[in-house]
Amino acid sequence: MVRSVRQGIIVSLALLVASCAAPFPPEGVDHLSMQVTLDVEIFGIGKDTIALDGSVVVHRSGPQGADGKSMTGDLVGASLRGESKVFGPVVATRDPSRPSPCAYTQEAPGKYRGHFDIQAWFWLQQHDLMVYTQAPVRVAGIAAGIPPVGQKAVLVTKEVPLHDLRRPAGQPIGTLHDATGTVQGVASLAAP
Repeated sequence: MVRSVRQGIIVSLALLVASCAAPFPPEGVDHLSMQVTLDVEIFGIGKDTIALDGSVVVHRSGPQGADGKSMTGDLVGASLRGESKVFGPVVATRDPSRPSPCAYTQEAPGKYRGHFDIQAWFWLQQHDLMVYTQAPVRVAGIAAGIPPVGQKAVLVTKEVPLHDLRRPAGQPIGTLHDATGTVQGVASLAAP
């Protein structure tokens, strides 16, 4: 009996050491369900808080760095939809012409600090507007694991100017005042 208890302890310690040695899963593609809330103002139309639901697709590296405690990736797809009392139907996606990189670092077992620099587009069909952010929108948060299910991310830079895609050199037509998002679950995982 003592021998089997010792073996159990040794196996448990080996699993603990292995999990600490490889804090990130191997390279892969995560399809994640999301809920996002945006506080948006479009000048001359109005201001509203919009709840969006949908999914994002992230291509992530495997463990990086000498200690394997960092990871990078790119938001390669996003499709989120919602309804606004002011703007009508709203669709949010990422700008397909520019990268939306991410990075995570393991700070302790079960604590991953990360951020995304999202190039965002918002389609306001009722107003025939496609608005976008000229600069990346940084959202950041802390997750208990990777993929970051349950992670709540918040907008780091407040008051992000929004521009009309048809007039990219023009003045801002609105402001993204704030944003939060929560990863609801994993729709699928795949090797690259």
